[in-house]
Amino acid sequence: DLVSNATPLGMSEQDDFPVRPDTLSSGQFVAEVVTRPVMTPLLKHAAELGCSIMTGDQMFEAQSDILIQVLGGSLPEDS
Repeated sequence: DLVSNATPLGMSEQDDFPVRPDTLSSGQFVAEVVTRPVMTPLLKHAAELGCSIMTGDQMFEAQSDILIQVLGGSLPEDS
């Protein structure tokens, strides 16, 4: 299963979870678009449960590489 937070929830420690925490389990992949903080409450909880996670920074980097390719550019040598 994939759980993706594409909302601003998580930018503050006081934010509610974007999903019910009790619905997460260790076999899921949890992704986040929030870049700050890097480890949102959702990602912290998911990691504690043993979920695979992707931070907002990782998500942004993956999307920017694809955007560069789509627009006809080339990726930097170290990508």
